Amino acid sequence: MPLPLGKTVKARAADEDDYEEYSGDDSSPSVIETGENEADEILSSSDEDQEEDVKDKLSNISFGTLSRAQESISKKRKRPAGGDDEKEDKLEALRARLRELREASGVESAPKKKKKDKKEDGKSTTKPAAKKSRTTKNDSDDDASDGSDSDSDEDGAPHARSSKHAPMSQVSNRQVTRKRQVIDVPKRQVRDPRFGPLGGPVDDTEISKKYSFINDYQDSEMAELKAAIKKSKSEDDKAVLKRKLLSMESKKKARENKEREQEVIREHRKKEKEAIAQGKNPFYLKKSEQKQQALVNKFDSMKSKDRERLIERRRKKVSQKEKKMMPAPRRIPLLLRLLGLLLAFLVVFLALFLLIVLGTFLGLFVVLLLVLLAVLLVALLLVVLLAIVLLLCSGLLRVLQDRLD
Repeated sequence: MPLPLGKTVKARAADEDDYEEYSGDDSSPSVIETGENEADEILSSSDEDQEEDVKDKLSNISFGTLSRAQESISKKRKRPAGGDDEKEDKLEALRARLRELREASGVESAPKKKKKDKKEDGKSTTKPAAKKSRTTKNDSDDDASDGSDSDSDEDGAPHARSSKHAPMSQVSNRQVTRKRQVIDVPKRQVRDPRFGPLGGPVDDTEISKKYSFINDYQDSEMAELKAAIKKSKSEDDKAVLKRKLLSMESKKKARENKEREQEVIREHRKKEKEAIAQGKNPFYLKKSEQKQQALVNKFDSMKSKDRERLIERRRKKVSQKEKKMMPAPRRIPLLLRLLGLLLAFLVVFLALFLLIVLGTFLGLFVVLLLVLLAVLLVALLLVVLLAIVLLLCSGLLRVLQDRLD
């Protein structure tokens, strides 16, 4: 429907698709409400490289293009055509907005041209930062109901984290373990049904009787080890076999000691059962008393030579422990003692020599006094020599005792 604008309107013969986008942050609500693709393309571009072309195109926009945009918007919204005054007001608002855009582009074009010249001359080698295109969104509910999506939203940069409730980003260059436990499988517990709770209470005496043949196997294995030690020529092999034999012997001794203690406990229980049958109170042996009685039984069953050897070994062991527990005395080394005694011997010898020399020059009375002093010095010298001999003997005895221990 043609608009009665009161003056001749000449339609532009140029193609509508030739117009490029122009975007401005300060777009008026009147331009946004139009929703026409051609007007949006003209007002949505803010690129610096195309500002000169935008100025020329803005100056050549025809009034017919604006009128066609107004008609298309009115048809989409399916609103009845209003009065001429209302349409005239809208067109005047569009014209005023276009004038403001022309003036703003004319003011900003001069400094931007200078910057372009500097970049072309090569004065600045750094690349300019990437420009983010700012897009405008339609706020009116009418455009949302039409279902038309704006192209400016698709061209925008990807949004950062919108709020604190958004998912947190994490660095992906961390190495992940290759072995992962997806399902927690319970650890398999191996059990022996012979010694389980279903088999009843465990009786050590019965078990030792049933498996006594293992002890015979161990004795035969120890005999084989002793024979192998005698035959082997390599010292390393001998050392390995001796360690194994020593381990088996120590286990055998521990088993025998445990059997003795069990025997003591069994005998004590028999006696206590008889005492309880007679009406007496029971008496329970302590662990130390059990060990003591087991040791007495062990000594009684041994031969006299073996008993003496064992007692001597235990005595040495106890004495070594006592020596370690005693504090070390602050003793003067043996060499320093010997040097001191030698110096004393030299002093006594020089004193005797001086007395003899003085006696020759002086009278008889003085000679007698000098003889007495000489006797005393000789006695002192003998004491010093005896002390040196005793020190040497004690040192030798101590060395021998340490070696024997």
